[in-house]
Amino acid sequence: MVSVLVVVPTYNESESIRSLLTRLDAARKLISQKFDVDILLVDDDSP
Repeated sequence: MVSVLVVVPTYNESESIRSLLTRLDAARKLISQKFDVDILLVDDDSP
């Protein structure tokens, strides 16, 4: 199985994180038969 890492910068995105994660999880489920997907959120101390 192919491993995929999705890196998501989240600077000043607090209002949209929940929606983004919902969509990413749905996409991950669609391709989970062929890909092992990890999601990494990166926030460098945004307000």
